[in-house]
Amino acid sequence: MEQVVDGIEFVVDENTFNQFGAVVVDFSSGFLGKRFMVNYAGGSTVGSC
Repeated sequence: MEQVVDGIEFVVDENTFNQFGAVVVDFSSGFLGKRFMVNYAGGSTVGSC
């Protein structure tokens, strides 16, 4: 599954999309440093980098 948001292309494999559905990519900057976090629509963190 592919989607373009604000000129950035996101690609999620079909199995992951079927398991988690819609995801939200968020950027965090704080005590632990700067990172992108991927959360599914339910709110829990799927992974970060």
